[in-house]
Amino acid sequence: LETLSLPHSRFGALRIPSSVPAHRGFPDRNDTCPAIGPTTTSQGGRAAIKSVHMGIISSQLSIAIVDDERSVRRSLARLLRSSGVHAEVFSSGSEFSERLKTGSWQVVLLDIHMPGLTGFELVKRIQEDRPELCVIMITGYEGPDVKRRAFAAGAKGFLLKPFTYSEFVDTLQTSCDNGAQMIA
Repeated sequence: LETLSLPHSRFGALRIPSSVPAHRGFPDRNDTCPAIGPTTTSQGGRAAIKSVHMGIISSQLSIAIVDDERSVRRSLARLLRSSGVHAEVFSSGSEFSERLKTGSWQVVLLDIHMPGLTGFELVKRIQEDRPELCVIMITGYEGPDVKRRAFAAGAKGFLLKPFTYSEFVDTLQTSCDNGAQMIA
């Protein structure tokens, strides 16, 4: 497995198999991917993402990414777009809330801890205005009740940052009512 090393991020060095199409925007040699999970060691001590299954998410899918961390928004959007998925990013709950009623997404990746309107508050608003949306809450904070509170607030799925692409796909498939149709 040939790998392309990316700069060190706060979650550790990240290596992407060289077969991933860098020309489509992710990854490139000057990028980091803080939302995608820690590397695992493969034969010969080389590291690779646990699973990079580019193209298995349906290109018909539209996902909103709501996270106050620019690097997380950017890396998730680039990864999803490289799979052919339409990804729209929002830097705050308020920004997303303004577009909530008119957006054409099927899935919302929603950070829990954001300044202003939090993910917990926003998921309740989503349930009121757009209950058909599949909300997957994401967070880098592992607290005793965080996952339980996310589901109690109305989330359909939960991911702890950093997470792997395959964990995201699995969560998408099992959490959303039409998850199997979202996977090509």
